[in-house]
Amino acid sequence: MRLYKQIGYRTPAYCSSLGKCLLSSLSEMELEEIMANCTFERFTANTICDINSFKKHLRNIRIQKWAMDNQEQTIGQRCIAAPIYDYRGDVIAAVSGSGNLEQLPDEKINVIADYIVNIAIEISKRLGYK
Repeated sequence: MRLYKQIGYRTPAYCSSLGKCLLSSLSEMELEEIMANCTFERFTANTICDINSFKKHLRNIRIQKWAMDNQEQTIGQRCIAAPIYDYRGDVIAAVSGSGNLEQLPDEKINVIADYIVNIAIEISKRLGYK
């Protein structure tokens, strides 16, 4: 199974773990402004397709400190991401790991998420985050 996209390929942030990490750092007003014209296209049965459900999902991401694309754009593929912070504590990027369902099975999600969060924290510390 091919787990990469073509260079320049764009994925909607609402069905991307990296995009969700970046959007989760926004205020309610910033999110409303950015997502105002979003049509929430359904790619799979797991795709979040409305702003209210997406806002609730982002609240959970803020709490758990990581995001997952759980087959939301492509059936059989998952991606787990964690935000990277700068010295001011602002989210400036995210780091992720992707795989198919065999590589990222349900029982390994939390272990892999913890690993990715720790990597993101280490990168953030190198950028001056405390």
